[in-house]
Order: sequence, then structure tokens, then C-alpha cells
Amino acid sequence: MPRITTAPAQSYRELLVWQRAIQLPVALYRLTERFPARKTYGPSSQIRRSAVSVPSNIAEGQGRLARGEFRQFPGIARGSNFEIQTPLEIARTLPIGEQKMLVTSRICPTKWVSVSTCCSDL
Repeated sequence: MPRITTAPAQSYRELLVWQRAIQLPVALYRLTERFPARKTYGPSSQIRRSAVSVPSNIAEGQGRLARGEFRQFPGIARGSNFEIQTPLEIARTLPIGEQKMLVTSRICPTKWVSVSTCCSDL
């Protein structure tokens, strides 16, 4: 279970938002593993890159020296989260992969929107 403190985080790994966001690429890598090999460089690649960008931007923001600099990175992470939606919709429409998992993935990213915006008051 993640440790919650009121002291400023010294590492991005201490941020609850990062601890939750790191689960997104893991889930989407598992989803895209089931895509046909011929689709590896299309929607699968875009989904994976965007998913990795979410926790990466949170970590990068934590590494910035000024508080104001940090604030822009959750917004970038949120944008990456929205970017995931288009290739997922393409995969649902074609259809590529397991449709049951793709339908579930339609719900999942809204959870990550709230995760990536929870830092906006920092």
C-alpha cells in the first residue's frame, strides 16, 4: 500500500499520482500484446508511447526545481492520457485485439484523467 505523507515528496516514486499512473502503461501493454503482429507499428505503438508518457511526465515534473515548472507536467500527462483514446477507438472500430478488453479500456482512461489532474493544486 502506498505511503501517504504531508511532507513534500523527495522523489517522484513517493507521489501517489505517479504510483497510480505507472499502472496505466502496464495495463495497456497487456492489452496491446494481444493485437495482431501486423498492427504492432500502428495503434499498438501509439497507445504504448502515450501510456508511458503519463507517468514519465509526472516524474519529470517532480524533477524540476521550481514549483511552477512542476505544475505544467500533470497537464502534459493529462494530454497524453487523452491521446491514448484515438488509437484505442481505431482498434475498437477495425476491430483489432480482444473486443471485450477494448470496451473495458473505454472506461479506464477517465480514471487516469483524474489521477493526472490531482496535482493541479500543488
